Amino acid sequence: MSRSPMQWMSRAAVALALVTQLGCYAGVAYDTDYPSGTYVSAAPPVYYEGRPVYWYRNHWYYREGRGWRHYPNEPVVLYQRRVARRPPPPGWRASPPPPPTYWHR
Repeated sequence: MSRSPMQWMSRAAVALALVTQLGCYAGVAYDTDYPSGTYVSAAPPVYYEGRPVYWYRNHWYYREGRGWRHYPNEPVVLYQRRVARRPPPPGWRASPPPPPTYWHR
């Protein structure tokens, strides 16, 4: 059974509309999970691969085009930087600096 071109076009249009709607609904879950403008303006960026990235909700985010993307696995360089900037654990005390050394002639 062959379909007329009009039937084929109408079914293609319906399929395209469904795919577009499903794509929009699927994207809504990700639209709320990126850094806000307030966060980006306050947080200092870390530059990685030539672009600024931001640590936000356990992921490194970066701008791509008009949207945001994140690395699925944390790059080693960014992990090392993040851990190095972590504050010391509670109860930790730094040892006092040594007394100044005076040189006598």
